[in-house]
Amino acid sequence: VELNDEGNGYYSFIMPKGNVTVSAGFSSTEYAVQLKTEGSGTLRFHTEEGNLTVDKMDCEVGEKIYLQATPKEHFALSSIAALKGEETVELTDEGNGIYSFIMPLGEVTVQAEFENIQYQVSIESSQNGTVQFVVNENTVEGSQRNYDAGDTVRVQITLDAGYTLEE
Repeated sequence: VELNDEGNGYYSFIMPKGNVTVSAGFSSTEYAVQLKTEGSGTLRFHTEEGNLTVDKMDCEVGEKIYLQATPKEHFALSSIAALKGEETVELTDEGNGIYSFIMPLGEVTVQAEFENIQYQVSIESSQNGTVQFVVNENTVEGSQRNYDAGDTVRVQITLDAGYTLEE
């Protein structure tokens, strides 16, 4: 039987002499998933075989998509979000930096942001002198400040008269 496409989802055929069974095969529509990052880290598609090093992939509607967010040393994942246009797509935290979502009907962008981990420097009060933080060539009050790994920490040590620095 020859099938004629009439448009708008309508099809027709000329009825032959005999019974006809009409069936249709359907395939899932695929939409793009794009990965974007800000800061020092990676966001990759995750499969049983490992991570894929692509930042865009076509996925089938209804498919469960796995992603892995990996911060570089001294950085942490600060946020991750999946959007279909302006609409939020629910992400599930699977643990160990793995996230998943069910592919919706439409393109999805997943954005991961990584930020520096800050570490605390504390100044202990001492007798016979003072220790102060120096920021922009000025001493600042306070016994604690946070710094990123790799930052230069400057302090000013002032000794009371008659004392020398031991350590």
